[in-house]
Amino acid sequence: MLMKRQSGFSLIELLVVIAVVGILSSILITGVNHVRNKSSQMKSAANVRSIGGALHMYSQESDGNLPVWHDYTVGKYWWQLLRPYVNDDDEVFHSPAHEEFDATNDTTIAQTISYGWNFAVVGRHIGDKSYSGDFVQPVFLFDNPGKTLVLTDGPRYDSWGYITILHPADPDRYGDGKAIGLFLDGHIEIREQVDFTIEDPYFIPEEAMPSMK
Repeated sequence: MLMKRQSGFSLIELLVVIAVVGILSSILITGVNHVRNKSSQMKSAANVRSIGGALHMYSQESDGNLPVWHDYTVGKYWWQLLRPYVNDDDEVFHSPAHEEFDATNDTTIAQTISYGWNFAVVGRHIGDKSYSGDFVQPVFLFDNPGKTLVLTDGPRYDSWGYITILHPADPDRYGDGKAIGLFLDGHIEIREQVDFTIEDPYFIPEEAMPSMK
């Protein structure tokens, strides 16, 4: 006598279905995260381009000089000096992938701003007697603007709006190990974060340093 097969899934079939659903979910989540990270990266790149435009306008109205990281004579950081040229929109200084950014007030922005000024090359500060050797940099003194790194994505925490070889860009911001860099001629590059570290010449670039001729 033939046994009638019971309707429904067997345990093995259920386990197979669960495994397949898990794999598909993992693929879907990975894809969604990738799309979200790329979108954040593109929006951040647009912000950096806007900063580049603001830098150009600032220089034109400042006798060809670049802003410094911190101008003690007026009590402002570089982003505050550029703020009027981005319509006072502080979101320009915020990477969408940088959740630690806090726009509550100027102090929290200074602590958590998403981008870091390459002050070792383009200007540290003026007006501080303890750093009497620092001064503003005129654009025309740079022989190779296309190789002069102005800023990149900053560190994740306590950025204070600057980058150095010991205070580099966050490598995990966009999930791909890359960072966005702005150069003095206005172009941007999305490169491996390690390219903007001690292994790269951008922080002491002889070919980009101001000419003293």
